[in-house]
Amino acid sequence: MPSDNSTAVSKDVLLQDISTILKQVMRDQREGRSRTPADMKALYSGNLALEFPEYLKFLNKYNYMLLKDGKVILSEKGIAAAADAAGTRIVDEVEEFFEGIIIDTPEEIQEVSEEKTPTPIRQDSRYIKQDLIGSGVIGSVYRGKHAITLRQVAIKEIKDLFSYYSFIQRSEVVIRLKDEITSAASLSHPCIISILDANLEATVPYFIMEYAPKGNLRQYIGVKSEEDIRRVFRLFLQICYALNYAHNQGIIHQNLKPENMLITELENVKISDFGMNRIVRGRPGSQAPQIFIGAQSIAYQPPEILSGREDVIKQSDIYSLGIILYEMITGSIPGRRSQLPSQVVKGVPEAIDKIFDRMTRDRVEERYEDFEQILEDFYNSFGDEFGSMGDIILSGKR
Repeated sequence: MPSDNSTAVSKDVLLQDISTILKQVMRDQREGRSRTPADMKALYSGNLALEFPEYLKFLNKYNYMLLKDGKVILSEKGIAAAADAAGTRIVDEVEEFFEGIIIDTPEEIQEVSEEKTPTPIRQDSRYIKQDLIGSGVIGSVYRGKHAITLRQVAIKEIKDLFSYYSFIQRSEVVIRLKDEITSAASLSHPCIISILDANLEATVPYFIMEYAPKGNLRQYIGVKSEEDIRRVFRLFLQICYALNYAHNQGIIHQNLKPENMLITELENVKISDFGMNRIVRGRPGSQAPQIFIGAQSIAYQPPEILSGREDVIKQSDIYSLGIILYEMITGSIPGRRSQLPSQVVKGVPEAIDKIFDRMTRDRVEERYEDFEQILEDFYNSFGDEFGSMGDIILSGKR
């Protein structure tokens, strides 16, 4: 029985919501994805007649859904129901479990519609939120689409971050967020994710980005063939060109990692989240505290940032990309005594070793000054062999 006895819902609406949940979990299982109950709650926040936990209680009680290693999966009964969520059995169980809140006669529906206070809208009606793509300290990202044009987009909500702050401090975070989104939105480059729209006044602030359908750079970690080497170099050069452009616009990323290097349909790379880690850093006079940005990012952070250096410099991005380059080639993060890339993976040209080494020097003054130097060094080292490797792929024909 739902905990909120003041809610009144049509049986058809409940069945539709349950069908949506079952089909989503079924789709996840087929595609090899899994979600925690918290992920599911975030995915359906504001999109169901009841809160997701109420449906989860029902689905657990009647053995449609199970938890395995903390992740939601369907039972055999749930799989069958996903194909027929209007079957007699599930209808009877819905009536039994939700007894007391179901309304079905026209008179009841009219009475409730006149008395019920409208539910606050978390997002404006321009965008339709769909699958959860991923979550991090900054927020959660969903696949979505524009309600009128139906253009596929990525929707990034900032609600997860707000749990670290008091209500008063949130205004400071929104100011930081606005500054960084405005800055990132000014960038226009084929290898940088475009920010298309934003609503920072919503109950859950969010912004709209290009959607990259093929995941992120993490899936290309590790070289196993000559084709892999060429792909690593192509993506590396695209990233260099994009960061060189951004730096020339006075914008430094400061939190490079494979997860914010997204892959397009044609397997070009697009960098996302410029400046997002500055939202979680304190600034002089700020009431909002600095927030630890997570161990996953630390592996790519240069020594000067880890030691607390405040000024923003190009060489920090250069160091981070050097670590990513090594990981793309070898499949692992380099340590103090790690072998050079060509020593780890057979067939990798030795010329890349000196580029990696200079990018990742501890002393800032010993690194490349900018990405133009890296590009010049790369092409001088490899000549015509990889002369067009940084080109953008514009069609499916290779």
